[in-house]
Amino acid sequence: MSACWPFAWRPSWLQPRKDIGNVVRERLAGHALYDGKRGSNVDIKSLFFAPDPNRCMLKSYTNLKKLGSGAFGSVYKAQCRLTGEWRAVKKLPLSDVEDDMSFVYAELEAMIHLHHPNVVKFYEHFEEESAIFLVTELCDGGDFSELNHGIDDPQEVKLLIRDVVKALAYCHDHGVAHRDLKFENCLIKESARDHRVGKVIDFGLSAIRSKGEDEHTWLNEQLGTRFFVAPEVIDKSIPYGCKCDCWSLGVMLYIILTDEHPCSPDAHKLDTTTLFAKILTGRIRSRPLQEADVDYDAAELLQNLLEKNPDDRMDAQGALRSPWLADVQDSRPKLLHSPSTSDPDIKGSFHLSPVSQGMIRRLATFRHYSKFERAVLTLVAHRSEDTHVAELRDAFYTLDVSQSGSLSKNEIKEGIARCGHAVEDAELNEIFSALDADGTGKVHYTEWLAATMQPSALATDKAIKQVYHYLDIDQTGHIAPHELYRVLGCSDSVQSVLQLGDTDGDSLINEDEFRVLMRNLAKRLDQMDLHPRRLGFRLPEVNSMNQL
Repeated sequence: MSACWPFAWRPSWLQPRKDIGNVVRERLAGHALYDGKRGSNVDIKSLFFAPDPNRCMLKSYTNLKKLGSGAFGSVYKAQCRLTGEWRAVKKLPLSDVEDDMSFVYAELEAMIHLHHPNVVKFYEHFEEESAIFLVTELCDGGDFSELNHGIDDPQEVKLLIRDVVKALAYCHDHGVAHRDLKFENCLIKESARDHRVGKVIDFGLSAIRSKGEDEHTWLNEQLGTRFFVAPEVIDKSIPYGCKCDCWSLGVMLYIILTDEHPCSPDAHKLDTTTLFAKILTGRIRSRPLQEADVDYDAAELLQNLLEKNPDDRMDAQGALRSPWLADVQDSRPKLLHSPSTSDPDIKGSFHLSPVSQGMIRRLATFRHYSKFERAVLTLVAHRSEDTHVAELRDAFYTLDVSQSGSLSKNEIKEGIARCGHAVEDAELNEIFSALDADGTGKVHYTEWLAATMQPSALATDKAIKQVYHYLDIDQTGHIAPHELYRVLGCSDSVQSVLQLGDTDGDSLINEDEFRVLMRNLAKRLDQMDLHPRRLGFRLPEVNSMNQL
């Protein structure tokens, strides 16, 4: 792995080590999008903080195998004891970075903040005296250096590039600059039937914009990897924003298409000072594009991404709308299994639109769920495998017409309209408020999944085991009232759960009781098949009800 350009700002107030969880929670509250007054405490960000961070990592993961080391830590492949799944565990030694904890805070903060199909999924973290462990999904299909040597299909290369651009568009819309985009930090995850997906990883150098900061000039630290660093990052006199990532994207794409650096034919032989001079003042080389027979649309995209002036540079959403990326057809498998014609959420609507009647019904019903029901759905949705929620992901992408990586209120309204329904503004506000669990004014991917997934997912053995293990915070083998309160933050909600689940009256919920509770919960939610008019919809009389 490439060493990072070692000019990181080291804030003096971070010298004494603080409690990591508390620092990250405070930093999250200061984000430009976050509104704690509007958010709930059962959004996925809040749920990440409920487990005891000082629990032993080795009690949850086994069979650790080292995959590699970087500038700030090591990465291991590890097997989850609970589910048997393989995950990636990144170890950041606190003793090595005690005087510069900003990188540790930044990575954990970004992982908790970001939820998108093309950003590596974060599961949990563990804190020890000497190290912190970040657990994410395992992407074992190689990195983007494979794209100009190991993957021959140009359409698949284009799709994987688009995956990363989608991730960037989402990050930038949520005020996150990655600042170290390169081949090693864009991984490929392989799933069923050779289905490859691009994922962005390693947010150790990232920054999240705070309230009041200008989106174009809120950064000034000199960070990154020298081959991919943007001109404005090199120039100390120029404050910069998220478009530094778009330059790095352009460099990656140029190398993929030509096997050369855009600013120098022998960039790998140049010392840092000389390379930086070429990046700052040299012209973007056109001959390698001609020799590699790069088509017009790709060359135009590169020209727009490699503008030296960030004000003139194309942003990530613009790149997604460019002809080279916008016209590519995604032929990758959508589902692990073919959609069943008996599935009420797919029947009659799947062939017309990824947005089904069943999804919209559950979307509107979500506001009627209790705090515990929303928390459980959010946890199960977050831990769902990509292939099991593929149709929900496709519907999410379909509704995201702005290509920002999240859904606005108007996009939700349009989704309801696509299924032939109309909804009053007051009802729409109520629906959207329930979906926007973290109060950002946007519906994130995990929030969408929690609201639209089928309730039967709660009754699977895997889901029951994972949620029970999560709620058993003290790892005593049962769920106590104080553990429920730590998650739900409401005594009334705790009492309601105990009334439903504590069948032997000992004020505790054991695993057998919890299994019954979850299965009953799945049945109850599945039966909340409300008529559209009770959900606030106006529906023409001629429309059929048999798909609801």
